[in-house]
Amino acid sequence: MNTIGISKKLVILSLMAVASHATLPDEIDYQKYSKLYDTSKAQSHSAMFKVEELKAEIMKIAELLEVNTHDVELTQKIVADATAMIDQLSGESEILEVNLNELVREQGQVEELLVSVKKELSEGQVIISNNEAMLTSLKKSVELEQSILKETIAQLDANSRLAKENEDQLISLKARVTLLSKQTDNKSVEVKSLTNEYSSVLSKVSKNKKQLDTLLPKVRPLELEMEKLDNFVARKREIFRSAKLKAEEINIDYNEQTSNIRPLLRKRDTILANLSVEKKEYSKTHVALIKYQEIMDTVKEEATALEAEIERIEADQTIKKNKLEKIEIDLLQLGDDQTSQRKDLLARKLLVEGEIKALNDDFQAVKKKLSVVEYRIKEGDLKLMFLEKQYISAEKKLRYQESLLVSVDERIIRTAPRFKQVEAALEEAKLELKRSQDDLGASINDYEEVKHKLTVLNGEIKVLSEEGADLRKKELLAKDKLRVAQVSLKELKEEHVNTQNKLVETEVNSGKISRNQTTLESNRDLHQKKISSLNDKIFETKKMSEDTAKRTEELNIIVSEKTKRKSELTDEIITTRSRLRTNSSAIVENQAELKAGQDFLAKLEKESTELLIRKTKSEETLIVSEARAEELEQKTQDARIKFETRQNLFNEYVSESKVLGQVDAITDGASIGSETASADATADANKYGGLNGQSVGELDSYLVGLEEGLEQGKTDGYEQGVNSKEDYDLGHNEGYAIGLQNAKNIAMEEDFHTAFTQAKELKMSVLPDSHVVLVNKVQEKAFFMGAVEMPYLAGLDENTSDDTHSDHVPFDLGNSKDTYEEEVTRIQAEIESLTSNIEEIKGSAEYVYTAPAKIAEGKAELRCQKVYKAVAELRAICESSYHELYGQEFLASHRKVYFEEYDQLFVDAREEARTNDHADTRKIGFDRGHRYGFGDAMVEGKNVAFENGKKDGALLAEEENLGELREQMAMEGKEKGNALFEEQAVVRVDKSRGAILTSGDPRGLAQDSNFGVGLGLVNFGKMASEKGAISAKVISTTDNVEVFDKKVNLIDLPAETKMDLKDVIFAKIANNAQPGSEVIMDIELTYPGDSLKDKYTEVTTFKSVVLPNPDIRYAVSFDETVEYGKCWLGCKYKTHDVKFQLKGVRDNIPGEFNVRLEVLEGGKYIDLKESALTLGVPGQGKIESGKLSYKFKEKASGKELKFKFEVLYKGSVLHTKVFNVKVK
Repeated sequence: MNTIGISKKLVILSLMAVASHATLPDEIDYQKYSKLYDTSKAQSHSAMFKVEELKAEIMKIAELLEVNTHDVELTQKIVADATAMIDQLSGESEILEVNLNELVREQGQVEELLVSVKKELSEGQVIISNNEAMLTSLKKSVELEQSILKETIAQLDANSRLAKENEDQLISLKARVTLLSKQTDNKSVEVKSLTNEYSSVLSKVSKNKKQLDTLLPKVRPLELEMEKLDNFVARKREIFRSAKLKAEEINIDYNEQTSNIRPLLRKRDTILANLSVEKKEYSKTHVALIKYQEIMDTVKEEATALEAEIERIEADQTIKKNKLEKIEIDLLQLGDDQTSQRKDLLARKLLVEGEIKALNDDFQAVKKKLSVVEYRIKEGDLKLMFLEKQYISAEKKLRYQESLLVSVDERIIRTAPRFKQVEAALEEAKLELKRSQDDLGASINDYEEVKHKLTVLNGEIKVLSEEGADLRKKELLAKDKLRVAQVSLKELKEEHVNTQNKLVETEVNSGKISRNQTTLESNRDLHQKKISSLNDKIFETKKMSEDTAKRTEELNIIVSEKTKRKSELTDEIITTRSRLRTNSSAIVENQAELKAGQDFLAKLEKESTELLIRKTKSEETLIVSEARAEELEQKTQDARIKFETRQNLFNEYVSESKVLGQVDAITDGASIGSETASADATADANKYGGLNGQSVGELDSYLVGLEEGLEQGKTDGYEQGVNSKEDYDLGHNEGYAIGLQNAKNIAMEEDFHTAFTQAKELKMSVLPDSHVVLVNKVQEKAFFMGAVEMPYLAGLDENTSDDTHSDHVPFDLGNSKDTYEEEVTRIQAEIESLTSNIEEIKGSAEYVYTAPAKIAEGKAELRCQKVYKAVAELRAICESSYHELYGQEFLASHRKVYFEEYDQLFVDAREEARTNDHADTRKIGFDRGHRYGFGDAMVEGKNVAFENGKKDGALLAEEENLGELREQMAMEGKEKGNALFEEQAVVRVDKSRGAILTSGDPRGLAQDSNFGVGLGLVNFGKMASEKGAISAKVISTTDNVEVFDKKVNLIDLPAETKMDLKDVIFAKIANNAQPGSEVIMDIELTYPGDSLKDKYTEVTTFKSVVLPNPDIRYAVSFDETVEYGKCWLGCKYKTHDVKFQLKGVRDNIPGEFNVRLEVLEGGKYIDLKESALTLGVPGQGKIESGKLSYKFKEKASGKELKFKFEVLYKGSVLHTKVFNVKVK
């Protein structure tokens, strides 16, 4: 049943309960008490509404009283303001009368000045008109001369072009004559060369024919010898196969003998492996114990030293305290007149107290260190005890493994008596097999040698044939080339004669053109002088006109300003008269407003008295209404409590009934569902788990046998290989060759190296006298590439076994050619498939489970008899709740328990079947594993025999040859060390110079500045270094530096010279670098190598310091035109500001900026109120603002002031701005 159905049932049950509420007990009859609560609540709300109405009326009266009070205050202010305004307007009218008279006088002066200026303007216009007429005449003359000059220049250009064309032709013809002469000579040489080449080719053709005639008769004898050797190799191969079959038969018998002692050998290998582990553990614990004991001894010594230090400090403290007590006693004994002695003792007392405080601080610090060390000792003793226990335990385990090894070795000796006989027979068979293999190899080598000779001979014949064909082609080609060259030589000689004739004609024309050019240039210069004279007159006339126009413009400005001033004066006079009239009207209006305000005040005081009486009556009524409302509200609350108590109790019993049904349904459903699920899960798990376990168990046993067989095969194969004398001898021969080379290497590395180094150091101990300064210009890079060719190694691989098996097994054995690892991986993959593919093997409940078709009945009627007073409605609710949950819980429990139990039951059933005995498959695995292990182990044993021989041979070779080689290498090292300086450059850093600053400020490097670093170098060799052979690389810098190119190549450096190489590395100081911070740059130089090393490197360090860069951005703001002030009855002079802003370019600039203002012109009219300021340095992007002021001290109408604004840092001027200010 779904959730919607449950909700519908609950609604129906609730309605039933409401309908039959009359039958409910009184303690849960909530409907009856709900009606009583509603009636009481309505009465309470009515009383509260009346109280709120009274409160609103009282608030309204209070607001009206507040408004009246505010109106009174406002009216009183209006009355006071009107009185003050009348007094103010009367005084202002008197001042306006005086100003009006002054304005009328100034207006008359301005009119007189305008008349004078207009007269001067009229005279200037006459001068300008006369000059314009003269300019027109002069310009016409200039235009005439320019047209004549233009024609002359055009003729000059045409003549020049003609001269240029003639000159180009002359040069071309001369070059052509020279070229043809040279080509004729070259072509003659070429004809001669081609004649000789043709003769040479004819000679080679004849020689090639003779060589072919010599080689062809040698081919047939070699082919007959190859056929004979081929038959001989076939017979030797048959003998080798017979020896191989015999060795395999004996090997089978040997394997049967080794199977008797195989378990003991496996056990011995296990013991040896364990013994190796225990030895390592024993050694490890022993070393750890010794090291920790040494650490603890050091810590205890440190503790002893700290204790001694504490004793010393305590002794010093006692001395100082005694000294302090003595000073205090002396102070008490001094009289009042001993002032100087008291001052001296007080100073000594302060000094001793400071010493005592310092000793106390030292005591606490040392005591703290001692407590730390004591804690380390305590902790260390515990660790030491633990390490000793580990050491004793490791020693016991080691001794136990050694005793086991002795026991197993004794048992091996007593087992398998025939083992040695079979082993000897196997060795003899192997020797016979090796001899037959060697014979076969020798025969094959003879066959291959003859085959090689025949191949080489055929190759030579083929080469000669191809060479003959090629020579015949060259013969025809050389003949054609000779014929073509002879024709070309004849044509060149004819062209050479014709070109010489043209050259003579062109030289005659050049003389005529040159004479005409001289005449035209003289005419051009004459006209240019005339034009220059006329232009000078035009310039003078224009200058006069411009001066007159400038004066006219100045006069017009004066007229404009004075006209404007006249208009302003007229406006001011009109305004002043209007203001006088307005003041008279305002005085009358303010007197009327004063009378109205006094009347309104009396009215407001009367209204306030009436409102106070109304407010008192309303407050008395409110007190009675609030008491009645509180009484009714208390009755309402009592009724609400009775209703809610019964309603809550009824709801609790409904919930209890539902919960009772749900709990019983969950309990019954879970119990019955679990029992059914356990039985179903057990049956399914036994069925599917048993089948899977049988399959996996067979594969497990096969893998165990495979591993055991592999180990036994390895043991058997290794023993056979490690005792091979043949491989030992081969190793010995190779080892002797290696030992001889090792002896040479030792002599080279020790004796040669020492002698070579000593010779070099002797040469480099004397610096050359020559010294030069160079600039590095190389920025190219050299790249070197090398390739190593690995030799191709080929070997003979013959199949010597046939791996087949006829036994039936219940799974696929795989390909017989698979490796052991591939076989193990294949079987493990099958096991993984059988254990991990849960869906296919039905190893999880989710792939098996199906829900039961039938659900058993529950116990609803029995469970729901326990509801409250057996009320029918509550019992129905309980039963409905039970039926809703029981079926769901049964299915959920069945599924849950099945899923919980099935997986483990499956695993138990599978493991029981998996652990059954599978001996047959284990035996199959063992046989196959033995075959896997034997072959590789035998090869490994042979390798060990080879390595042992190789080691012994190397030792013997070193003993026999090392002494003689040492003497030889020492002599050779000395010779090559001396020759090095004769044959090549040997460059190193001059230690007295190192890295040097070659561009930039030598005092230091400013923020955001570029600089160059050079190197002091010495070339000790007698040869100059090649360009790019030496490189410099920056390997590290401080954070305040940016390097532009971290790796550069050096120029060629002169021989036997000390040098300062400038501008090797270019870099830049960071914009925000901290001034005073150190600049460090490590530069690694790489030099060409010598007989000892491929290359040499050397590191030198450049150091400097960062200086501040106080660059700043600034802006200045000022009024270009100002007023000095106003003068009526008296003068009031104005103050003006010069504002500025400083914007930071970078951070970390120490100190401060100074800003100052200086008067250059007009200083008698003004005073500088603020002429200088000091400001903090703004950070990057930050702005500091300020202003400087000046004030006029006398009239300066029409004057011009000149100022200089400067920004300074530490006394140095960074920026200057000069500006002018005009005064109206």
